[in-house]
Amino acid sequence: MNGAKRILALTCTGIFLMGCNVNKGNAYEVVSGRPDFSDKGRENVLRIGAWVAPPSANWNNKGNPNFITQERYDEIEESGINVIYGLYEIANRPAIASALEYAEKSGIEYLARDNLDLDPEELELEEGDLHAITKSYDGASALKGWLVTDEPGARKFDRLARLKKLFQKDYPGKEFYINLFPTYANTSQLQASSYEEYIDQYIKTVQPEFVSFDHYSMMEDGYGNKKLTDDVLYNLEIVANKCKEAGIPMYTFVQAMSYDNATRVPNEAEVRHQVMTELAYGSRSIQYFCYWTPLEFGDVGSPSMITKDGKRTDLYNHVKAVNAELKNLDEAYLDFSWVGAMPVKGSEVQGEVKQIEMCGLSLDKIDAISELSCTQNTLIGAFKNGEGRDGFLISNFSDPSLLKKDVVSLRFNGADSALVYHGQTKEVVELSSSNFEITLDEGDGIFVIPFKK
Repeated sequence: MNGAKRILALTCTGIFLMGCNVNKGNAYEVVSGRPDFSDKGRENVLRIGAWVAPPSANWNNKGNPNFITQERYDEIEESGINVIYGLYEIANRPAIASALEYAEKSGIEYLARDNLDLDPEELELEEGDLHAITKSYDGASALKGWLVTDEPGARKFDRLARLKKLFQKDYPGKEFYINLFPTYANTSQLQASSYEEYIDQYIKTVQPEFVSFDHYSMMEDGYGNKKLTDDVLYNLEIVANKCKEAGIPMYTFVQAMSYDNATRVPNEAEVRHQVMTELAYGSRSIQYFCYWTPLEFGDVGSPSMITKDGKRTDLYNHVKAVNAELKNLDEAYLDFSWVGAMPVKGSEVQGEVKQIEMCGLSLDKIDAISELSCTQNTLIGAFKNGEGRDGFLISNFSDPSLLKKDVVSLRFNGADSALVYHGQTKEVVELSSSNFEITLDEGDGIFVIPFKK
């Protein structure tokens, strides 16, 4: 996207149309004083992960060269990804050790995959026994933790809970990483009567440090018709609210490839759209599927950021551009806790919006906002920090393929200024009569903090 198109467009005039239930009372008081998060840039770093690290030589007799090199790990860091997930190095401890060495030199972290998906009760394991498996590399500084399993059914939760207790004794401070199913998984996969029950059982039984799940929303049929999955917001609101209740962060995935005949190859706006949607629901880690194109994938779909034979695709540049914006945003975003989300149907949108209609846990009011209108479907993610300040992740939720600009107009109760993070910029904007208006390009979003001088 042309940089000039993404310059913040603000106006401060007019009385806005009502677009949803907002607060019209006078009880709310905005926090005074200009916010400044510049000294938190090193502390508040968003976890940006990606599935599939560069593979070792001749994986599964595929005949590929060794891609575990310093150059390849420097390339990961250049993209803005700071945690890479090893998949093909399982039980290949020399390869894991090499990956960890290169990750450390590149300044990123590595999530190892090894033979740790086991039952300590069945094997009669005791504290210290896991080190017998990982002792050749588990002291490496770049080791983020272990990718234990992906998309387990609920019948596996008891075993994972036993393993987690042992893991925490052997590897304190390391990630016990599990990724869960999305809402479109069937009950046989979930091994639960509903998705809500699946998430509830996981949190209650495993007692995780976070909940990670994948939901890939960018669809396209055989005729080139594009759409978003109907349940993308429903999935986010379920997990986000369960995590809020449990006091743990939510990790989410971004589709960065086409993996079958029903999914599309995202452009930059579509990558940004997914990221902003997930941030509006309070995601604490953006994860890309995938970095390296999975070697076992056939000819269906299209490559991810890096092809099987090691070439960059357009997606590499798309992700790199969006990650640069996250690096600008995270100093403020991570200072806030998620309160809830309000999806709003745009005034120019005709017919039913299934993604919004499926939501049942949306905010019905926001105290800091007295009036609101938008021309396209819009997400308002509401946040609060320790100083009592309000923050809002506002994004254009219309399908980016429609190329619709979204004019969002707000009146912030009592505010005369706002700190606005947009793309790679941040600026303080003065408001007239507390009014704020912005035009968001397709897939675009901002983080705004209203205040009173």
